[in-house]
Amino acid sequence: MSDPDHEEVGRASNEADPLLSRPSPSASSPPTPQRSRRHHVSTENKAKVTHARGLHHFNDEEKNKMNKFQSLDFQPIDSQIFREYERHAFMHENLTKTFGKWVLCFVIGGVIGLLAYGIKHGVEFLQDLHFSTAAKYMAQGNVSAAFLFSCAWCAVLAGSACAVIIILRQPMAGGSGIPEVKAYLNGVRVPGSLNVVTLIGKILSLVLSYASGLVLGPEGPMIHLGSMIGGAIGQVKSKTMKCYPSMFWKYHNDRDRRDFIASGAAAGVAAAFGAPIGGILFSLEEAASFWHPTLTIRTFFCCLTAVFLSSMLVQENIRQMNQQGMFVFGLSSDYLYRVFELIPFTILGAVGGLFGALFVHLNIRLSTWRMNSLKSWQGKILEIVLVAVITTAICFGLPALFPCRVASDITPVPNADGGFAPPANNTLVTLFCEDRADDGTGHARTGMYNDIASLLFTPPDKALQLLYNRSNNIFSVGALATASGVYFILTTITSGVALASGLFIPMMLVGAAGGRLIGTLLQQGFPTWQPPLDPSVYALVGSSAMMAGFSRMSISLVVIMVELTQGTQYLLPIMLSVMIAKWIGDIFNEAQYEHLMELKVYPYLGWQPPHYAAFQTVADVMAKEVVTLRAIESVRNLVHVLRTTEHHGFPVCDPPPQGSYSDRGVMPPSPSLSPPARRVRDDRNSVNSGSETFASVLEDARDDGDDDDGDGDDIDVGPPRRNGVFKGIILRNQISVLLRSKIFVSSAQLLELSQQSPVPLPATVVFSKSRSAEMVDLSQIEVRHPYPVLKWEEFSKMMARELPDIDALSLSAEQMGMYIDLRPYMNRSPALVQQTHSLTETYRLFRTMGLRHVVVLDETHHVAGMVTRKDLL
Repeated sequence: MSDPDHEEVGRASNEADPLLSRPSPSASSPPTPQRSRRHHVSTENKAKVTHARGLHHFNDEEKNKMNKFQSLDFQPIDSQIFREYERHAFMHENLTKTFGKWVLCFVIGGVIGLLAYGIKHGVEFLQDLHFSTAAKYMAQGNVSAAFLFSCAWCAVLAGSACAVIIILRQPMAGGSGIPEVKAYLNGVRVPGSLNVVTLIGKILSLVLSYASGLVLGPEGPMIHLGSMIGGAIGQVKSKTMKCYPSMFWKYHNDRDRRDFIASGAAAGVAAAFGAPIGGILFSLEEAASFWHPTLTIRTFFCCLTAVFLSSMLVQENIRQMNQQGMFVFGLSSDYLYRVFELIPFTILGAVGGLFGALFVHLNIRLSTWRMNSLKSWQGKILEIVLVAVITTAICFGLPALFPCRVASDITPVPNADGGFAPPANNTLVTLFCEDRADDGTGHARTGMYNDIASLLFTPPDKALQLLYNRSNNIFSVGALATASGVYFILTTITSGVALASGLFIPMMLVGAAGGRLIGTLLQQGFPTWQPPLDPSVYALVGSSAMMAGFSRMSISLVVIMVELTQGTQYLLPIMLSVMIAKWIGDIFNEAQYEHLMELKVYPYLGWQPPHYAAFQTVADVMAKEVVTLRAIESVRNLVHVLRTTEHHGFPVCDPPPQGSYSDRGVMPPSPSLSPPARRVRDDRNSVNSGSETFASVLEDARDDGDDDDGDGDDIDVGPPRRNGVFKGIILRNQISVLLRSKIFVSSAQLLELSQQSPVPLPATVVFSKSRSAEMVDLSQIEVRHPYPVLKWEEFSKMMARELPDIDALSLSAEQMGMYIDLRPYMNRSPALVQQTHSLTETYRLFRTMGLRHVVVLDETHHVAGMVTRKDLL
């Protein structure tokens, strides 16, 4: 029975034709003690929701769920037709492709910049409408109407954001989308994560959810949107819309799409924060699993385009431009910290790491409950409405419990030029202060504001601007402590609901409020220091620490925070707090997005191999029963393999030589199952392709000549035999293309070819020691095929399309009895390891090269098994 844990591998199955199964002698051997220990550990960790890095192992149930995910083909298919294409390709074709990539990166950056501008203005319009209407009701003294309107606004917009996802039937449009981007760039194809419908749903859901007033941010969805735009524009095709422009066929491959998606993710960060360097580093450090120097410069160009266009549109001033993104914060460059303050900065980093780890633990537990309990769309919408009501009740009701403050009591901090820092009055909220503006004399007092409402009942970017403002005495200690706790709780509850949402801005609010709280306490504790301590610096450091605590980002986070706030003089405190927070958080659990990928059972491969791999070999985890194909295989067998298996890779082998059954542990075929003519022919009647021969196929062809009805049904493909010498590997979609193209060879043609002189297929060049340094003009070497073969260009175009199901193919009985030569199309340079190879080294080979399959050979170069990414988890 086939193991569903390894759908990528061509395994034997009881349901499959037993003639296709060629198991190795070790197929029936019991599991090794090491593998038993591995499964024992997996069972123990099943109930553990969060864990430290490298301590999670997927159990059998989780591996079964991975069957819906396929691996991507990042490695090029090094086939004969590909080599022939590369040999005759002109230089201008390569230059055209390279120039086209630069043009596409420019277009990707421009579209992302326009999208960021549109989302920003759409959200601002809805937010202004919300808060201005609520303020109008409050000015009229109608508190109940203001509260009910805010509740209805938040519930309707948040519910609509969820309804968009449900109507479009694209659950991948919810959440931040960062786990899906990381999984794809790691080599996992997540269905529905990067298509056009998800793109539309993500945009609508993001605008509605962020404008609703829920505690969430747009930066995570912007990364996902950038990735989708990069994937769509970079390949200039859409399977959803059935659009496959032929002129862009060179970009229709997983490798190029991966690079465009990485560039799009970086541009999404750059457009959201106005941080082009931070965007590149984010994609390099957090999103991408594979990187190369040429991708760096193209991604830089893409981020440059996105930031330039979004900044130009946002500022509407071409003559005087400033680097701006969706959120703009300013921090004075006049005040520097003291050496003594590095101690509280370190404490802030430790607190950020602790609370970041706590957030990950609580939110992942809540997400696990949601996944198991809230499966219906009614439950998802009801949860969102409930969260919206709770959020509005807290953010609207808490200000009623806090006293109002006087705006004139705010102490502006003088700058170096004698001026004062910009006042914060333009972002102060006067909620519940209209009827309390009394100075004790019975006269109305103007300029009153509510400090807790200025943090809770306001757009997040304005709240952060207040927390980063250098003016003193803006907030009370109680307001800062309450705001930090409320944002932490609401962010934990809101993250994971079925709508587009991000975590960067909410976690920055949590850290900024907590950091400013510590800075305010220190300022009050040392009032005589000149210049006085600046609480806004602590807000910046606290934001950085909290971000690092939950995301475990390091270099990219530091650069993003510096570019976002323009606070280059605070680089050292930010670096210190980020590093401490990351160290503390890693003690307790992994980053938020790693845990989400585990929760969604994405077969993601991290940089480091698991601990148990150190004392195991590849033979302990490989699939030992492998379905192999012959170099020239019958159409009937290929169709049967595709219909009875869900595997995506099949080794192509030579049949074993005659007389090799008994000495390799396999019983010889029964005479009743093998016709007298089934024998290995002399090599002089073979078509020379290394050690490949037509022998076994020609024996089938002779039997076809005795077929009564002529439909090929009586062809005997031979008894079960041991796997032959490995020659290459062919993918499932390649076989589908060949069947769809009907590149068939009849039995009569094979018999005729067997009588002809050998045909070199493929041509090979042998270098002697005396001529090892001699230059050989490979363009003069021609590969001759004895029958028509698909060209690489045509083959690639068909591979890029969505292929029909195997049952949809219309094949006649005569065609089913014909053959396909797999040699021109199979990959002749796959990754190979011996069965004694270290599992740790196999993991690193798989991870660093972006492989989909690793073929395991025995000491005689026969196929002993195969390894896919799920075998390494």
